[in-house]
Amino acid sequence: MAVSLDKDWTRVNLTICAETRDRLESWKQNGISLPAALATCARLVYADGMSPLHTPRGDIERVTFQLPVHVLAIIDLLAERWKVSRSEAADRILQIGAEAVETGANTQMSVIMPFEKEKV
Repeated sequence: MAVSLDKDWTRVNLTICAETRDRLESWKQNGISLPAALATCARLVYADGMSPLHTPRGDIERVTFQLPVHVLAIIDLLAERWKVSRSEAADRILQIGAEAVETGANTQMSVIMPFEKEKV
């Protein structure tokens, strides 16, 4: 359920697998906030048209994110495209991002840190 904070941001509760949550914590320990990690991974997946991973979710944990509404729109669009819930889409987005980090995949900085909002 999304709760509006103002017109540009929203708070949303998601359930993600424990392994994904651990990766988020690793990024957090390196100075990357949880919302920034999810937003960055969402931009990467959306811009590159990456396919979702089909991995078991195992133990799940609840995480609250404060996100720009346009990033949440990207997550919702991918959830609809993949025919999964918003939470599962966020989980897959983060898994794809983590895989890109592990394999050393490169992407343009304009995808990671855009000056303008993505058009969804």
